[in-house]
Amino acid sequence: MNLKQLQNNWESFGNEDPYWAILTDPTAKHNAWNIDEFFKTGEVSIQHLLNKLERLNIPWTSHKALDFGCGVGRLSLALAHHFDQVIGVDIASSMIQLANKHNSQKKKLRYVQIDNPALDEIGEERFDFIHTVLTLQHIEPKYAKQYVKQFIHLLKPDGLLYFQIPTKPPKGIVGWLLKMLPTAWLNVYRKWKNNHAPIMEMHWISKETIERLIQLNDAKIIHSYSEHKTGGFENTWYFIKKR
Repeated sequence: MNLKQLQNNWESFGNEDPYWAILTDPTAKHNAWNIDEFFKTGEVSIQHLLNKLERLNIPWTSHKALDFGCGVGRLSLALAHHFDQVIGVDIASSMIQLANKHNSQKKKLRYVQIDNPALDEIGEERFDFIHTVLTLQHIEPKYAKQYVKQFIHLLKPDGLLYFQIPTKPPKGIVGWLLKMLPTAWLNVYRKWKNNHAPIMEMHWISKETIERLIQLNDAKIIHSYSEHKTGGFENTWYFIKKR
């Protein structure tokens, strides 16, 4: 799936069921999310992250943050309570429109639609903190690796990159099929199974590949941890600094 197809799918999600697409609680499908509760989950997630940074004694600067894959602003709004400036970026204009509608922090937070791994739309901005979770997993690895490379480039010298990505597929027949079948074939099945609804792909990149990518781009892993979530995938969270 190229980025244009990815964009088309997420434009559809943004128009049809945006809150569920961002946080896929099965009880909240078909626009059943309570909006206040939805945004509260963002506040809880960001506070949990900042608490973890404190426990790990990882320093961070509260000036300028980037939230990649911001959707309707669930985490961007929460970040704006802790940073002087926040930019939320997303590939879907439908998500950006909703994010602007919910933006109660306009003096500190702005949203930008992006459609390429160079993130040209944000220009020469540099960031103290770059954050992305539940996003890279939906992007084909050849693009996801380009995004990670660009995140490192956009960090200030003392900046911190925090991202989550699946690093192993599920065990059993599902994982075997995901490894063996081309994505295009899987998408034909996904479209049929979901009555031609937009596709939410799931991808992974091995830890070895991620760690080599980080090293080759003159950065280092400050901390990482892994858990099994999201349909049996092993997910890994990375805290990255430039060398």
